[in-house]
Amino acid sequence: MTENVLSILLDLFEQADAQGHSEGANATSFYSRESAYAQSLKDGVIYDSTVNGLIQSQFERVTGITSAGRAAYQELLKLREVDQGGVLAGKLASAFIPQRAH
Repeated sequence: MTENVLSILLDLFEQADAQGHSEGANATSFYSRESAYAQSLKDGVIYDSTVNGLIQSQFERVTGITSAGRAAYQELLKLREVDQGGVLAGKLASAFIPQRAH
């Protein structure tokens, strides 16, 4: 069960990551035609004045995953590699699975 929880969390992060990269690439393509230094979209979201900043901001806007979320995702990947669903994964899962009263 703990391995399932870990797999589900990783899958969710990977799906959001793929969506964010796709949306970020679309935004970069659009703005490189117009201007690599575009400062805003019609919806008023303000971006950094670099293409990299645009991709980063778009990723966070679309997926809601901030750099802290990505850091947590990297920790989950390390956990999976090192622990392979053992004790540490059990501790992680316990944070997400309600404990039964004994």
